[in-house]
Amino acid sequence: MYGSSALRLVNRYAAPLALLILFCFYQYKYSTYPSVPGNSTQYPLGWWGWTDQGLYLKSAKAFAAFDLKPGSHFYPPLYPALGALFVWISALHPFYLVDLGLMVGFFLLVFSLFRRHLGPAPAAIVVLAGMVGYRIIGLQWVVPWTSTLSAFLFAAALVLLDRFDQLRQARRSTLSFAFNAFLFGMVVGAQLATRPADIAATAAAALTYAALVIAMGVAGEADTRRNGILSIAAGAAGFALPVLLFAAFNELSAGTVGGTYLQVVAGSIGFDISQVPERLFSLLVASQVYFLEFNADWISVIPIFFIVVVLAIVSTFFPAPLFIRVAGCMMAVHLIVYASYRDSVPTGMFRFFNVHYYKWMFPVALGIVAYRLRPTAFRQKGAIALAAGAAVIVLITCVTARRMDVTVLQSASEGGTVRLRIQQPNAVQLIDLIGVNGNLESSAITVGTSVTIDGKALFPVRDYRFVANEKLVRLMLANPRDIGSIEIHLSKNVQPPASGWGARASSMRWKLGMPLAQQRLDTSVGPAPASGTPAG
Repeated sequence: MYGSSALRLVNRYAAPLALLILFCFYQYKYSTYPSVPGNSTQYPLGWWGWTDQGLYLKSAKAFAAFDLKPGSHFYPPLYPALGALFVWISALHPFYLVDLGLMVGFFLLVFSLFRRHLGPAPAAIVVLAGMVGYRIIGLQWVVPWTSTLSAFLFAAALVLLDRFDQLRQARRSTLSFAFNAFLFGMVVGAQLATRPADIAATAAAALTYAALVIAMGVAGEADTRRNGILSIAAGAAGFALPVLLFAAFNELSAGTVGGTYLQVVAGSIGFDISQVPERLFSLLVASQVYFLEFNADWISVIPIFFIVVVLAIVSTFFPAPLFIRVAGCMMAVHLIVYASYRDSVPTGMFRFFNVHYYKWMFPVALGIVAYRLRPTAFRQKGAIALAAGAAVIVLITCVTARRMDVTVLQSASEGGTVRLRIQQPNAVQLIDLIGVNGNLESSAITVGTSVTIDGKALFPVRDYRFVANEKLVRLMLANPRDIGSIEIHLSKNVQPPASGWGARASSMRWKLGMPLAQQRLDTSVGPAPASGTPAG
């Protein structure tokens, strides 16, 4: 009797207690993290001195002043517009309440998804652990990022999809179907006005919802057909509302429907699906193989989240509630989209907090794994799903790479210019300038460079980037190329090659090895490079 009462009490107060912990965590970080504006006398601007956050603040202040000039807005408008509501309260902390509210809202939405399947206390624990279990992840709910609003919208889309699934089974009123579809459409459209790249992952939920309501619209029963047809109309209207407002804002501000942000991302940076295998390997498994920096991948820094995300994605292929299977699909799409984004590199994953792209995934993935571990679910193919996920994890940890060297026939340098002649035919992707010292940060040594291959100029970031460690500077080509001659103009942040420098050209080939062997693989060491000579 006492145990039963205690359990009811724990379940009753699990969510409020978790929310209290979240608030205390948020307030503690906001009060103590040095980059919070005003927390450091040396850098009083704090994160407003960072590029992204400075642009959010600039846009929020412009919205508050009804300023739509192109120079005032870069990022999509929805997140800065929320900050504009609080600029009049504090010009230094306009996103404090915005991010706190979105964090709380995200918790409540994901908690509601898993409460029915896990119970209140376990659901609260797994969601809380996914949000703040790793300090580096918890911090991303405090630092202003558009991904905080995006995470809320991801969770809202899953909740509305799950509610639609329940409405179908309960045969509720037409108004309930239409209202749910309208809200779902608004959430999907709002994602476009928040983080356009995230619309791809949201599309997994949207396509599932659309397929189901279209199936209802052509069903045999009159009531079901009516619910489906009205849901289609309501969902389309809900989607159109934020999309049209977004397009109108872009037209007024930038003079184009797509806006400045989409032009920059699509034009100068963009996405390259061919890079996905090596980027996923670098971001999740072994950052140093291509990018030279150890301990910048998920396995090294957040191994538990790596495991649960893979398990959640594999769960897509096994029976489960609709939202669980769709969530796993959304995670897979999200990883592929950001792996194809040319500016998404492991050197920025934790040092520059690019892990914030993925913060929505971790609580949801933990909840999915907890669902699979329930005794009833575990006996009903849950064990098979987890075993399949474990096999995939072992396979991933066995993937490594072998470096294939190509003969460098001639190498010379003059100041910051390096010229190489390479034996053909070949498929070169990496060129190491050994003994050349450069800034360890990729963006600092890629800006202000040029690379010409056989007379054809390449574009920075889109076609190549530079990385470095204490031994060398590496030119990474986006894709392997057959190179006869190459001319490299180094950044001013790289010291010109001195006597004794060398060049090594190569490509990478995938292979299987022992689990986690790639964690120790150092591709910056190897055979003696071709010696280079500075021009006199």
